[in-house]
Amino acid sequence: MRTSKAISTISYNTLPFLKDKLSQLHDLGVISFYVFIKHLREDDETKDHVHLYIQPNGAIDSNSLKKEFAEFDPTNEKPLGVIDFANSKFVDWFLYALHDTNYLATKGLQRKYHYTKDELICSDVDYLQELIHTSNFARYKADTIFYEMVDKGYSFAEILRTRALPPNLVNQYKTIYNELVVPNFNKDNNMVDVTTGVVSRRVF
Repeated sequence: MRTSKAISTISYNTLPFLKDKLSQLHDLGVISFYVFIKHLREDDETKDHVHLYIQPNGAIDSNSLKKEFAEFDPTNEKPLGVIDFANSKFVDWFLYALHDTNYLATKGLQRKYHYTKDELICSDVDYLQELIHTSNFARYKADTIFYEMVDKGYSFAEILRTRALPPNLVNQYKTIYNELVVPNFNKDNNMVDVTTGVVSRRVF
């Protein structure tokens, strides 16, 4: 695959080799930015690994780049390395890299281990901060706010007033809201939260 867009992969390299290789590729101008994080093995995984995100410095052949990470392994005839690169969006890479609970929930996933951004290793800390600050996390923050307010018994109108829900997804949230609360409605289509006393009304 030839691309100039951001790409990501999973690496099974040793950390010293990976750091040296990434620094070398960065110094040579092959890549303009990299960030990675080590993950411990989950129950459905075979071993510890590294999630790696790269921004190429212009068009790059991902197959040739993959070969750069071939590392001699004295314990095995097969060298260590990375799996095939794939195009990647920073928001998705970042939230999965941290095993963000709300993000995982949107993918139907659960993970035992969770991480912080302080565990990320990158070529430029300031640029990483800029990526985080300028990325659009609205959808995932909206999910958190939405479910918390539903659990507290707020009406759909009150949730809308927070302006947390992306306008283009309001109808989707409306459907979810009705599915979550309709079993608790009385004959007047009202639902009273016994804890807060808040009255909710079904959205039609």
